[in-house]
Amino acid sequence: MINENAALYKDFHACDNPECSWSPRKIVRGVEVKFDGGSFTFRYGDRIAGPYHDIYQLTPEELSEKLGIDLEAALAARLTALQIYEDRELEIRDLLEIRDLVEALGVTVKRDDMNKVVTFLAMLSAFTDNDQINVSFRAESSTGKSYIPLEISALFPQDRIVRIAYSSPTAFFHERGARDEETGEIMIDLEKRILIFLDQPHNQLLERLRPLLSHDQKELIYKITDKREKLGLRTKTVRIIGYPAVIFCTGRLALDEQEATRMILLSPEV
Repeated sequence: MINENAALYKDFHACDNPECSWSPRKIVRGVEVKFDGGSFTFRYGDRIAGPYHDIYQLTPEELSEKLGIDLEAALAARLTALQIYEDRELEIRDLLEIRDLVEALGVTVKRDDMNKVVTFLAMLSAFTDNDQINVSFRAESSTGKSYIPLEISALFPQDRIVRIAYSSPTAFFHERGARDEETGEIMIDLEKRILIFLDQPHNQLLERLRPLLSHDQKELIYKITDKREKLGLRTKTVRIIGYPAVIFCTGRLALDEQEATRMILLSPEV
């Protein structure tokens, strides 16, 4: 699948050389193959196919039919797209060697190299399909356990960051969701989101988040009680969609085993 994170680095290599795999536009057998860092499009004359976010799922037969070209030309165009993608992935890996990443992140976080790299990669994982990473910073009070997550989060799109100072077990579901008028469910979209809990969440909230942290299902249904209803208590259905990357900043050194197995445990340098 096309690595969405590659789009973050497409400006690192702006190449006009048509022989270079990173060239944004290549022509093979009259078919224009164009890659924008996140998806491929193909053009033959006035016919266009795409965008395709997963080039591995595209078959030559489909491309042949959509562009009105013979199967051999479609196969050549698809192979060119695959070569562009794979060469680009290799170059991205070279660009993001750990030492380079440490140096880049050092602009905002001077020390704590291992912690800042793990935090950055955990936040970056939010943009994958199902490989999100959860991290817990554990330390005594006033040791700067929230400093690294807050600094690193500034490098990501802010509409994807959710910073939570405190939330009760039910407020998290009430305030984050939007009501679906057709089903009456509260919908919470956490796809490609980074959740940062600036302090230890309520124990009951942690317990309710366990299926989310362990990636049990892409969509989770919760039943919560709403005490604000005029007619008394009422059960509401909450549907959570997607896997976020979750960062916890806690002063509680003891951690329940069920939470500990669902996250990477870090301690900031003192």
